[in-house]
Amino acid sequence: MPYSGNPNVLSAHYNHSLWLKNSAENAFYDPNSKDALSDIAHYWLGGLLKHTKALMAIMTPSVNCFRRIGTKYAPDKNTWGIDNRSVNIRAKNYDSSNTYFEHRAPSTMCNPYLVIAAVIAAGIDGIENKIQSPIEEDENAEDIPRSFEEALDYFKKDAVLTEAFGKEFVDWFVQIKECEISRVKE
Repeated sequence: MPYSGNPNVLSAHYNHSLWLKNSAENAFYDPNSKDALSDIAHYWLGGLLKHTKALMAIMTPSVNCFRRIGTKYAPDKNTWGIDNRSVNIRAKNYDSSNTYFEHRAPSTMCNPYLVIAAVIAAGIDGIENKIQSPIEEDENAEDIPRSFEEALDYFKKDAVLTEAFGKEFVDWFVQIKECEISRVKE
């Protein structure tokens, strides 16, 4: 779909949560923590934020997708917040049945199967390595990539995502997207 001038046309927030298999319990919810998010939720969030720059290649897979980054419809900083619509990852933590993360950067042009694979890989890295989530709504947070070229560069250098997808997939994905970018510039 060509860019229509309305950046909202290309937005597709990606909501997800993590549930414990044996107890059917929401792994992100902890009623005893000050923000009702569990340690697992904070580690998962830490992994997502650590890999955001690379995730952008999968979540916003075209030059047009990046035109909405930094508008009121998509974030420009790698931040998170509880029920905040201006951050990259919005935490919604109403109760044990309704605690989840809303990734606000993905575009409608993304492949949801690739997004879920990338999100799982980044989240698991956060849990396995106990990556702490940064402070909520950090105004000094890094910018997310502002161009598809920048996101592709981070994607091909991200060891966790390369291991998850396989080097051959990453190489082909990057080559195809670089070809698309060169045709847009012609």
